[in-house]
Amino acid sequence: SVKFIFQPAEENLGGGALMVKEGCLEEPRPDAIFALHCSPGLKVGQIALHPLPNVGMANFRIDIHGKGGHASSPHSTVDPIVIGSHIVTAAQTIVSRKTRPDRPVVISFCTFRAGSASNIIPETAALLGTLRATDMETLKGLSEMLQKLSSELAAAMDGEVEFTEGETYPPLHNDPDLLGLIRRVGEEVLGSDNVRDRERQVMGSEDFAFYLESQGGVPGVKFSLGVDSPASLHGPHFDFGHEALEPGILMMCNTAVQFLERGASERC
Repeated sequence: SVKFIFQPAEENLGGGALMVKEGCLEEPRPDAIFALHCSPGLKVGQIALHPLPNVGMANFRIDIHGKGGHASSPHSTVDPIVIGSHIVTAAQTIVSRKTRPDRPVVISFCTFRAGSASNIIPETAALLGTLRATDMETLKGLSEMLQKLSSELAAAMDGEVEFTEGETYPPLHNDPDLLGLIRRVGEEVLGSDNVRDRERQVMGSEDFAFYLESQGGVPGVKFSLGVDSPASLHGPHFDFGHEALEPGILMMCNTAVQFLERGASERC
């Protein structure tokens, strides 16, 4: 039998974790799980395999509390925008000076919220972003270092911060045996020239990791599917294009069939 999972909330809410918590891997429990992900960097009809894991990711929010006032009298204020700017800049030294160079990490600030007028220094500001690392220990260390740095920088400028950890996604480790199955299926249905290997570390995270063995789930693999889109992922102009549907369906259906056939032969 084949089980299909229709999962909401991949981005930021960790929908995969909620699906597992509510029993999607039980009654019956799958022997394996497979997923594909659109990839604008590949041509339609191509797939890419990922022997290296996707990284773990943790969201964060830093609320900065200062003292507002008129822009003409900055000396009477504690400017949260200035404090936030120093935090954004100084946080990059965590990457360059506080982590091992052979373990890639990323600290990205993606939202800076502050103020509503051009002549008023606001009371508060907020920074939102993500931390990324190849293992959970390093990810935890990044969070602790960023919290310490932001707190001490704010205190040095007479401000305060509240550091809030958000959703955390574990690294995604593809099963080597199932990765080989995807390679064989791809070579059969798409041609060997259309099966690529991603040898560099991918710094994107993926909530598919919640379904896998490392998180108490089942063996699994995720691969990338080429799509006809000149725009990158997570942008308003991304469109996967209908031509990508056929190779995607061929890959998923043939993978399921071959895995089931392999299981049947082993039982015999």
